Amino acid sequence: MKSFKQRMFKVGYGSNLWGIISEDSLDKYDYLEGAIEYVGERELFYVEETETFSESRNRKLFMGSDTGYDRERN
Repeated sequence: MKSFKQRMFKVGYGSNLWGIISEDSLDKYDYLEGAIEYVGERELFYVEETETFSESRNRKLFMGSDTGYDRERN
């Protein structure tokens, strides 16, 4: 399991309308009407994906190993 930290900011969208967004999302907004205030960090945890079971099974099915299909004779 891996993790990474993101800085979080309280931003104003208008009169009495606030939200908390990550530093990675700040560039998605053209204009934030209110002040931007740092509020802390969050730590996100994830499992690094290699190949899922379904991807592995689909590859085998495509190759014909689970279907009983003999590519040499058919």
